[in-house]
Amino acid sequence: MSKKSTIKLVIAILAVGLAAWAIIPVFIDREVSESAPEQATVLTTAPAVEESSESEVTEEEQGETPTPQPEERVGRFQGRNNYDAEGSVKLVEDASGKRFVRFEDNFKSDNGPDLIVYIGTADNRGTSLGALKGNIGAQNYELPDDLDLSTVDTVRVFCSSFNADFTIATL
Repeated sequence: MSKKSTIKLVIAILAVGLAAWAIIPVFIDREVSESAPEQATVLTTAPAVEESSESEVTEEEQGETPTPQPEERVGRFQGRNNYDAEGSVKLVEDASGKRFVRFEDNFKSDNGPDLIVYIGTADNRGTSLGALKGNIGAQNYELPDDLDLSTVDTVRVFCSSFNADFTIATL
């Protein structure tokens, strides 16, 4: 075999291996069934605080103004870029104060290579929480202690290999 033929063979083998690495995960589901963190409670948004004016508000006036209620930080996944996805996600806190992104039992998404979970905004991927543990089922991703949750409103599964969002949930 000539040197040129050997090089072509090596390139062909590498191309087939790369194609298999990118395509095979699409056909293999990885199911996860993690328990929710112990004594987990759903996190809520902080109610909007109105700045007080210099004049005092009477008790009667104060009673007429509805108090803003906090909203639970929950969302539903929707597929993006021709990928299918569904299921619920929420932000929770356990008894020790650790915070998590919780994908519920009903989570299901197309699979792919290099899927990463992010928390951020609609315009910014934000903070990586690590590799997607499975494309089906309940799973938890611990949030960094220094992450300001008032600055994030989106959880997404992003494919690094294809530079594409697979699914996004607005909280």
